[in-house]
Amino acid sequence: MRDASTTDNVPIQVHEDNTGRPCLEIAPVQVPQIRVLFDSVGLKYTVEEPLDEISQPLTSIVFETKTSREEVQSLLDELD
Repeated sequence: MRDASTTDNVPIQVHEDNTGRPCLEIAPVQVPQIRVLFDSVGLKYTVEEPLDEISQPLTSIVFETKTSREEVQSLLDELD
């Protein structure tokens, strides 16, 4: 899946938050599609809306600790 928050047409990359949990930083417009994807496979996640859409325009999606970064990335890569 391509990152809608950039004009570079780069894929969305899974990162880890400060506790080691997989997370994504995506454009709010992509949240519905991401929800459908992760709900369809039963991944547990939390959507953290931006506090200020002007200075912080991205939405964070944080996954449960037992979810692997590789598992999330693989699902996103399948959408390309």
